[in-house]
Amino acid sequence: MNLYFSHLSPEYKALGLPKTNGAYWYSKELVENILPKIKTERPFVTINLDPFCCDNAIVIIHNNIDQKGYEWLSRFKNLICLCSKIEALCNLVEMLPKAHVVFLPMSIDTTYVKKFKAKKKTRNACYFGRLATVPNDLPKNVKILGNHDREETLKEVAKYKTVYARGRCLLEAKCLGCKTISTSKMTGSEDLIDNKDAIKLLQNIINEIDGVK
Repeated sequence: MNLYFSHLSPEYKALGLPKTNGAYWYSKELVENILPKIKTERPFVTINLDPFCCDNAIVIIHNNIDQKGYEWLSRFKNLICLCSKIEALCNLVEMLPKAHVVFLPMSIDTTYVKKFKAKKKTRNACYFGRLATVPNDLPKNVKILGNHDREETLKEVAKYKTVYARGRCLLEAKCLGCKTISTSKMTGSEDLIDNKDAIKLLQNIINEIDGVK
């Protein structure tokens, strides 16, 4: 595995960002569960931070809401950019005409998340996700859960019958056996996909672009 830049890179660690954001955990799962099993000579960029990229890299796009922060990638040649939302993909196709921008559904480590399942659901409804993205139209009786300590939060979410969420949080709630209501206004797969299943999907994408049979 040729890892060019990730959550393990000293420059990223120096930012002092909390380990509660989705980009950190997606990068962690990619590096530990998916990328070691991918056959390619291309380097991987799992965290986006200007100027840490290189020609021919495979870049994971985390921000599906605002793609302006990815304009700097246009400086590099022959990138493969992986998006989990169709709107983000369309925007990046226009922004990065020289790159291969493709759809890869988000996946999670279901084995890890299932460890936090509750024996019984004792609470009604909650919102699970970043506090900065809490929708204004949530029903009044919905408990707002942040995403502070990851394991404690997953234990808490598992107690709820219904969970309002999007992205990674929505998939984790599904994995915990909760009924989920998406708060995302974007188009993309919300099927529960395990990291192991994403390996074949990603390998097929790379092989097709690079002409590997």
